[in-house]
Amino acid sequence: MLSKIGVDSQALLAEARRQIDCLPALWAGGALKAEPSWAASEVLGQAFEEAADLNDEHVSTEHLLLAIMALENDPAQALLARHGASREVGRPECTDDGSQSPAGCWANLRSPGPGA
Repeated sequence: MLSKIGVDSQALLAEARRQIDCLPALWAGGALKAEPSWAASEVLGQAFEEAADLNDEHVSTEHLLLAIMALENDPAQALLARHGASREVGRPECTDDGSQSPAGCWANLRSPGPGA
């Protein structure tokens, strides 16, 4: 999906892995203790709003990407932006005045369904 907007996904993945490797890990009694951060909860909430705006029944990758692209002062958003992914690129059909229906936004970037 990102390659459709000109993003080198391998370069983005490599940089993301380098950044993730620098993050601290949470351990509790020898088992990994993973809990969603405040930012992750915000992204999920925004992704549900993106899905609703696009009249989609389910949250998918494009909704999560749009939600991340909407963040401010966030490392994930900055990473995507450095590689050319932004809301302006991701939803070019949308206009601020609402003249384009939300269902038409980002439709050209959706992954083909099974068998497509």
